[in-house]
Amino acid sequence: MSGTNDMTNLLDTDHNIVEVSPHRDEGVLDVYFIHGLGGNFRETWKNENGVVWPESWLKYNHNLNIYLVNYPVPKFIWGLTGKGMGIKAHAGAVVQMMLNKGLGRRDFVLVCHSMGGLLAKEILLECHETDESEHQDILSHAKGVMFIATPHEGSAIANIAALIPACSKEMSELKKNAPDLTRIAGRFQTLAKDKSIKVKSLYETKMTLGVLVVPKTSAASGCQYDRLLGVDADHFSIIKPSNPNELVYETICKFVRDIEPTAMEGVGNAPNHQEEAEPYEEELPFAALLGVMLNSDEDRVNRKEIQKCISKGMPIPTRYFYDTDWCADNWMQFSTLHGNTSELMTILTHDNITNVLTNCFEGGELSFVSIGPGDGRKDYQILDHASALNGRKDVHIRYYPIDISAFLIRGAIRNVTQLCDEHIKVSAGYIYGDISEIVYAKGHLPTGKKIFSMLGNTIGNMMKDGETLRNLGDIMSEGDALLLEVRSLDSKDKFVEASDGGSTNRHLRKASKFSFGPLETLGWEMKLDNFEVKPVTARLPSDVLGTETIMIQYNHDEGGKKMTAKLDRINFYNERNLKDYLDYLGFTTRHYAKTEENLYFLVEK
Repeated sequence: MSGTNDMTNLLDTDHNIVEVSPHRDEGVLDVYFIHGLGGNFRETWKNENGVVWPESWLKYNHNLNIYLVNYPVPKFIWGLTGKGMGIKAHAGAVVQMMLNKGLGRRDFVLVCHSMGGLLAKEILLECHETDESEHQDILSHAKGVMFIATPHEGSAIANIAALIPACSKEMSELKKNAPDLTRIAGRFQTLAKDKSIKVKSLYETKMTLGVLVVPKTSAASGCQYDRLLGVDADHFSIIKPSNPNELVYETICKFVRDIEPTAMEGVGNAPNHQEEAEPYEEELPFAALLGVMLNSDEDRVNRKEIQKCISKGMPIPTRYFYDTDWCADNWMQFSTLHGNTSELMTILTHDNITNVLTNCFEGGELSFVSIGPGDGRKDYQILDHASALNGRKDVHIRYYPIDISAFLIRGAIRNVTQLCDEHIKVSAGYIYGDISEIVYAKGHLPTGKKIFSMLGNTIGNMMKDGETLRNLGDIMSEGDALLLEVRSLDSKDKFVEASDGGSTNRHLRKASKFSFGPLETLGWEMKLDNFEVKPVTARLPSDVLGTETIMIQYNHDEGGKKMTAKLDRINFYNERNLKDYLDYLGFTTRHYAKTEENLYFLVEK
């Protein structure tokens, strides 16, 4: 009973606690999210927009430390009737994981879905009934538990599922009025009262596949009536709020705030941003990739996900290449294969672009939002040109790079601030997060007209490039402009030929410390001759019609076993189809240019 029904989506088959707070341990309160039966630490909380909301909406608040708890708990184990660890054993494993990681030493709150609430109760009971001082220390810091669709008295649907020969032990334990559930409920109710642990319970009011999985009576057991709240959702959608204004999210925030008022200061629905600062002197947080630091020896989830991508023939997401500064730097060097930046100034001097740049100045101010800024060199060119058009007199440029790599944000801001002279002021904010979640930047950008930049084939490395463009349109205001650079479809064959004859290797040899972070975590030795480029033909490469895709691959031989890692996708666009798609999204094309390799669009909202 969790937010996912697909067992193939499990990213981990072991107990783990993953911190997704990029600031790491600075907060005054820890919040642990615990999934339910058949779920995992990310998919359970992923909403219809593909956003893992505990990670995206809460992790940037420096007063909270956010953790996602994973434990292997399938609904069914085919051919192994009644097998599984059981809730009590899972609780012991999670407690041990907390001890191993030094967790539970700060005040904390548990937010639980479905069976995760039963696990939370067993975790606290495990600590209570163990004489070890470290267990008692964990219990002393437990301040609250929020149960979301938790079957305290079991669920009738589990009685039906228990008839299936492959029903797991955990599923069997959720049967209606099961003795163990009654035992846990009574003991936890006493414990919560004695230790002043706050409790809140939310229950679903809509059926799931014609069944009310957790009825009000089961959700209410052991919870005072005034702490019980019904939600207009089914068993799965109740923990998948689509935006931060929904009841469940607001209730969680209020619950946490009631326990520790300072914990929720600054919580919003978008990554943290800093405005009117001197960011090139400020130490930005290191990038947290999918909630796990790749350079941490303790966390194995990303390595397993990388191995899963390789075994299933799936591309490794580009964001995995930003785990450390030097990896991001090497990825930047490698990615210059994708495009020639020397054409940009020629494009910028066109009258239409000049007029748009000039019109975007309001009162001598220009707000510039760079999506995937790289090292900022292209942004520098654009802003230098724009400020020159304005006469370089009393110009104020507000620069906002958006990226998941703190290293690239730092470099971009540092390069752009070179514009500063006695007449030009550059102040910078930044939005730190995954570009695919750019819709949540709305409301956290400067007011007034803005220029958005998505250069360097940033959009061309995305599987859902059309969806990202649509989300970008949603955060733009009327009068905002977008400068977009993509690969021309006509240049695809030329690119493949150039990559096939050694030019790729000659380029890579210029890198002082060549490596690919994801493959290095697997212990693979990088050999330049093992790279190749392949067309993607298995399925539509893009949600923009007329687009063709190639994939950069790395071939590896491990003990005679041949393995191929797909490293990056490059989309090549048909100019007519892309223009039609931009028109469909409500953009008005102000300028369009085609060079030997690239397409440039300047559009307005």
